Amino acid sequence: MFGIDRGWAEMHRGADLRVPRIYKFIIKWITPIFLFLLLGWWAVTEAVPTLLMRDVEGAPIPYDPDTIVYRWFSRLVMLGLLGLGLYLIHQAWVRKALGDRSPPAADPVSPDS
Repeated sequence: MFGIDRGWAEMHRGADLRVPRIYKFIIKWITPIFLFLLLGWWAVTEAVPTLLMRDVEGAPIPYDPDTIVYRWFSRLVMLGLLGLGLYLIHQAWVRKALGDRSPPAADPVSPDS
């Protein structure tokens, strides 16, 4: 991980202007808190009702038998994407914990040829 300290040092390496130190605090704490609050608010107000298909505005009939298959399919797609994202995060954590001890890839241009 790059981290705020290494990122801050890299941002100022060779720079003609320095960013005020208050922005280091804002980047490290205020921005992530704001983004988590925004994501949480969206999840409660929009994502859960969409996933549960509650009273979609403009829908002619809330649970029309002709569209129920499409509604279940959309729910499965949303849950599938969530599951895929969580699986990929898990794989990244496992690789980081192992220190990426996978064997190096073969060199496409070898000196023997």
